Amino acid sequence: METTVRVAVINRINSLLAKHGITLYKLAKQSNVPYGTLKNIMSAGNENKAVNLSTAIQIAQGFGMTISEFLDDPTFNEDNLTL
Repeated sequence: METTVRVAVINRINSLLAKHGITLYKLAKQSNVPYGTLKNIMSAGNENKAVNLSTAIQIAQGFGMTISEFLDDPTFNEDNLTL
C-alpha cells in the first residue's frame, strides 16, 4: 500500500515517541520545534502540508539521532511512497 511522505513522517514520529516513551510536548522541547508545529504535522486534517527538511532535521535531533538515522526505516522505502 502506497503512502505519502507526510504520513510516513507521522508514522515514524509516532513509532519513535513510543520507543523513547516521550510525549509530543517533550519532543517539542527536545527538538526546538514549536509544539503547535508538531501538532499541525501530526493532525489528520493537513494531508496536503509537507514537512520541510529543516523541521525533519530538528525532529530527528530531538530524538537524539541524525536525519539519516531518522530516514533509515522501512517506512521510507520509496517503493511504497507517493511523491
